[in-house]
Amino acid sequence: WAALLVLILHVFFQGFPAIDFTPYQMALWQPFSGKFAVHVFFVVSGFSLSISYIRSGSWETLAKIGLGRYLRLVIPIFAVCALVSLMLNAGIIWPANKRPAPYDSLLAFEPTLLHLCKFALLDVFYDHRFADTYAGPLWTISVEFIGTYLVLAVLVLGKFSGARRSLYFILTAVCLLFESSY
Repeated sequence: WAALLVLILHVFFQGFPAIDFTPYQMALWQPFSGKFAVHVFFVVSGFSLSISYIRSGSWETLAKIGLGRYLRLVIPIFAVCALVSLMLNAGIIWPANKRPAPYDSLLAFEPTLLHLCKFALLDVFYDHRFADTYAGPLWTISVEFIGTYLVLAVLVLGKFSGARRSLYFILTAVCLLFESSY
């Protein structure tokens, strides 16, 4: 549901906006709010990441999750970015100065191999900037990636804490208080 809703919002209401205020009206009804759907996706992702470790308690499982996360994300991210870079270099996507507003501010960088590698292999995870992105929805990757390691750290702390559920509750309350995506 969350992934489908976000896809629909990006394609039909942000990619090709027939009515500019529609996404804002949809956000008023929580089940159709794109921001809410993204946060639901983050929560589901956190559960999916942690459940095998919670069931097994194995440090090996935890290490496999931590080490494998980058590889599982970087391959499809690099593929998408490389495809967009190829289309930019081939002229399939017009240069920024030939596109109408608001699309003239997107993909306005020089699509070099160095830019592609730097963004897709590093920046998307730690230093995402819309001015350098190959795909707008990739803004979530840095939150997901850093969130992965926060979830793993909380799991480790919870294992050593006698009050694991209390720790989880306190951290959740703090994140909600500060309106954090984490």
